Amino acid sequence: MKTLPFILLLLMPVFALTQSNFHKTVLLNGTASCEEAVVVFPLLNDTVRIDASCWLQFDTTTAGRKLFYCCVKDEQSRLYNLNDESIDAVLKISVPDTVFYSHLHATKICPVCHKDNQVIPLIYGKPGKQLLLQQEKGEIKLAGCIVSKNSPGLFCKRDQLEF
Repeated sequence: MKTLPFILLLLMPVFALTQSNFHKTVLLNGTASCEEAVVVFPLLNDTVRIDASCWLQFDTTTAGRKLFYCCVKDEQSRLYNLNDESIDAVLKISVPDTVFYSHLHATKICPVCHKDNQVIPLIYGKPGKQLLLQQEKGEIKLAGCIVSKNSPGLFCKRDQLEF
């Protein structure tokens, strides 16, 4: 498993007038170009590029911004859920984090709700009649035809999350 690049997350409280906002700062450190690094917020279907200075600050007061992962090229870090995790200062993130995703796929437990009763497989490729019927019954989710080595394999119906 490659351990470079490392992405560091620093906690940084930012105060705005009378209201306190909680922000995260993402710093990219390593040999990879920052031009290809992004932070993905899957619950918001939002992707934000890490700029040329190799850092990004984002507000975590929006619920969907508390769940994210980092990508460099076609490889991704583990999924971070700030509702579940206490991050005091610095967090070192490995890209890719194959151990994290191997565990999720083996246990079929959603990283958001921590349940397995609404997790179904994602199926790639052109579907036949049987797959279309399974999708109608909610047994599978069709995921399209384009597959990469890091394509998600599971879908949580409760959280509408592919992982």
